[in-house]
Amino acid sequence: NVWENCAKIISEYDDKKLERYLFELLKWLMDMNWPGAFIILDRINNFSDKSAVKTAKLNCLLIAKQTVDEVWTANLEMIKI
Repeated sequence: NVWENCAKIISEYDDKKLERYLFELLKWLMDMNWPGAFIILDRINNFSDKSAVKTAKLNCLLIAKQTVDEVWTANLEMIKI
């Protein structure tokens, strides 16, 4: 699957390269049935800068709650920070 392979490649990038894309990566967690979602979740959970992850997570939670996206909200809670 193309998307799962993309997630595998992205997950190999170092934190410094991924940090600017954290917000976009968290959008991948809108549906855990999407190919590669668990790969991205695992990579985010292993991100060294927990502060950057927390900021991105809070921004996504705000959007998820404003749009009443309960699934995305629940998925974002799987991030360990």
